[in-house]
Amino acid sequence: STLIYPNPLASWLYIVIPSSEKSIGDSDILITNVLGKVVGTYKYKESTNALKLDLSKLSKGTYFVKISNNKETITKKIIKE
Repeated sequence: STLIYPNPLASWLYIVIPSSEKSIGDSDILITNVLGKVVGTYKYKESTNALKLDLSKLSKGTYFVKISNNKETITKKIIKE
């Protein structure tokens, strides 16, 4: 399963999408605030071991990370301290 850490976070957010038997392709990552406004977009290359995102400029609060690829779309809640 996809790993998103640390949560809550101060500055950096790490995303790890484990490789599976079938190719899931690259993943699109959207970070939205509680109102649904997109505050960041990122691309996770399938060949990447982990993605390190600098979220230090975001205000404190609750955000959602939406990860979409050929296999699935998942949404996880994160807290920025």
